Amino acid sequence: MYVTDAHGGRLLEADPETVQVVRIVALSPGPISPAVGAGWIWSSSAEAWGGTTRDDRVLRIDPATLRVVQVLHLGGNVPSVTFGFGSVWVPVATGSVVRIAPAARDRPTD
Repeated sequence: MYVTDAHGGRLLEADPETVQVVRIVALSPGPISPAVGAGWIWSSSAEAWGGTTRDDRVLRIDPATLRVVQVLHLGGNVPSVTFGFGSVWVPVATGSVVRIAPAARDRPTD
């Protein structure tokens, strides 16, 4: 299970059974509202929640290292992401929803 400390720019991994934090990593940009799918952690940037800052970034994070491996720019403020039906779904402040369909070849290897 992953949660964020948006003010501190940190991603925390917690054991779902004990709810104990097992890893913490500072990321730039800071993540917020993480979702897990297709072997990755997906997140919008915490800067989109700053009120006056526009931030169109979606982060792809490697769950093995908790490092950002890709930053996608979607052209409008991105408040959150979710994963379902094999894709990442992103509402964009332009009034649209963007679907990101990760390719099988892009999945991390074990």
